[in-house]
Amino acid sequence: MTGLKDLGLDAAIRLGWVLRDIKGSRLKLTPPSQEELRTLIDIGYVEMRDDRPFVTSAGVNEMDQGD
Repeated sequence: MTGLKDLGLDAAIRLGWVLRDIKGSRLKLTPPSQEELRTLIDIGYVEMRDDRPFVTSAGVNEMDQGD
């Protein structure tokens, strides 16, 4: 599995914040782009449920590693 750090520094920072926004239910203020969602889904950090993104356990682990 690819980690965020493997996507480059700018992408890792941006997508790390997207993960935090999804986990914190802050999507109305800062909605992720379709490209950001697709990337996070493709690497297994986000899954869609009832048309809403949710952070997976792999995504939570990634956030924990970044702290």
